[in-house]
Amino acid sequence: MEHVQTATAPTPFHLPAPPRSASVPQVWAGAVLVLAALFLVALGGCFLIGDLVIANPALFNPCPDPGAPQPIAIWDAADICLFTAVSVGALICFVGAAVVGWLGFLGLYRILFGGARTA
Repeated sequence: MEHVQTATAPTPFHLPAPPRSASVPQVWAGAVLVLAALFLVALGGCFLIGDLVIANPALFNPCPDPGAPQPIAIWDAADICLFTAVSVGALICFVGAAVVGWLGFLGLYRILFGGARTA
């Protein structure tokens, strides 16, 4: 009787690690840009809540006294400057989110569909 030696398949522990793709850091950079855009949108929303509080402070007093008149917001120069500054901050956040989000999505699109530049 003849002895036939069969080769055993190598286990995954014996195989070399697959080569790391050159685009992995670019994917992480794109993901960070997209997350940064989402956080900028959230920060812009916080600025808009601040605008709402400046414009209508009665929103945070939902149960006023039954016979009391509604408070009227009288704006002076400081209130106008604060409202303008907070509005500009919200606008900067939203524009920055659009730019950063566009750059992140464009980079990820290039990597996904083969237009990525490698270092």
